[in-house]
Amino acid sequence: MSEYGYIRQLNKRKNEGPKPRPGETVIDVDRNNRVLGNPFPLEDKDDEVARARVIALYNEKLEADFAIGGPMFIAVKAIGRRVIAGEKIGLNCWCVPSACHSDIIAKKIVEMVQEVQPGNPVLRNDPPPPPARRKPNTRT
Repeated sequence: MSEYGYIRQLNKRKNEGPKPRPGETVIDVDRNNRVLGNPFPLEDKDDEVARARVIALYNEKLEADFAIGGPMFIAVKAIGRRVIAGEKIGLNCWCVPSACHSDIIAKKIVEMVQEVQPGNPVLRNDPPPPPARRKPNTRT
């Protein structure tokens, strides 16, 4: 078999987070994606409790959709098939590298692909950036 396909999680902001690499197909999974976007708004991007809540709500919605073979299931399965076929796909949202509903989408794709290609690592996210260094206080 040729080189494995994979998924990576990308950030849509101009100067933040991982960006697409040459040869990757980008799929926006932000709210503009009516099927895979998270319909539960996050009012304060710095509120980690609220972030966890909207991601949990999304997970409940995704699981319910998967149970009936709904449009979210169909979309995720289609991405999984593309990865199995060797395509390199970036899931693009505003949150990454923070916790994001795309984490849940990526996990589902990983599960689907590894059923068919157990040796495929599938998820190829960039390592997290090093913590920002604080400038010493030089005021006297």
